[in-house]
Amino acid sequence: MKSLIPAIFIASGLFLVEQARSQNDPPAQTRPPGQSDPRFNKFSEDLNLTEQQKPKIQAIFQEMQQKIQAAVLQAKTNADAQLQSVLTPEQYQKLETMFQQQQQRLDQHSGHNETNRTQNSQQ
Repeated sequence: MKSLIPAIFIASGLFLVEQARSQNDPPAQTRPPGQSDPRFNKFSEDLNLTEQQKPKIQAIFQEMQQKIQAAVLQAKTNADAQLQSVLTPEQYQKLETMFQQQQQRLDQHSGHNETNRTQNSQQ
């Protein structure tokens, strides 16, 4: 049983990482009725989840993802405030431009575009 617990944490972590990477997929609420997330389907097949387990696992993952997103946002907000207190306004603006350029390069490399990032930030 002890060896199963790390496997569950690794699987859930991989699932969340894959969710974060595949931002091009439509969010669950915009999927046609009856169509589920193919990543979760594969995950549930690999673990041989029962129909009773699936909604419970999905709820756990959703709550975990929301907590992670909130923590990341809080960390970014804190870092931003600290940066503004140390840098001059010109330096801070230059840093913001550098971050934006880096994000654009990442978006181009991963196939994402500004529309997807905007949609995801609004969710």
